[in-house]
Amino acid sequence: MCKTFITLCRKLTANMTRLLRMSMALQPDTAVKKIYGDGRRICSIMNERGKTATLGTNNVSDDYEIAMGRKIKTANGLAEIKQQSLPVHAIYFETCAVNDDGSMPIAKTWIYGVTSSTRPSETFNQNTEDINESSFETALEIAGVAVTESDGTTVYKTPKQAERLLLGK
Repeated sequence: MCKTFITLCRKLTANMTRLLRMSMALQPDTAVKKIYGDGRRICSIMNERGKTATLGTNNVSDDYEIAMGRKIKTANGLAEIKQQSLPVHAIYFETCAVNDDGSMPIAKTWIYGVTSSTRPSETFNQNTEDINESSFETALEIAGVAVTESDGTTVYKTPKQAERLLLGK
C-alpha cells in the first residue's frame, strides 16, 4: 500500500499544478462528550475523527478524477463511471505570506490520509461587471496516517500504548 500511496501522491501533485486557482478550507471533525455528576462536569471525553475539507478549483482535474476512480479514458475521450473505491492519498499545496521586512516565506503543506467520495460540484456566477468564472468544489475527508518511529515502519505508541495520527505537516 505504501508504494502505491507514494506513486499516487506524486502523480496527483504533478497534475494538480495545472490548475490556475486552488483553495483549501479545512474544518476539524471533533466531538466532545461531557460527563456530569452531582450537577458538575467531572470530565470531557474528546473524539477527534480527523478533518473535513473542501478543495476549490477553477477547473476539474481529469487526472485526479481518474485516480479517484470517477472517470476512465476511452477511445472516444473521458467517461464518467460509478466510483467503486476510496483511494487514500495525500494532497500538497503551498501558501505564501509577506513579513514586515518584505520577505515572502512559503509554507509547504502535506495533508495525509485523504479520501474523496464525491464528484466536484460546480458553481457559476454570471454578471456584467467582471470576468465570469466557474468554480468547482470537491469534498474531502482527512483521516490522517499513523505516526511512525524513525525507522518509518514501526507505529509510534505513547507510554500508555495509544497511537497518534498525523493529519498534515
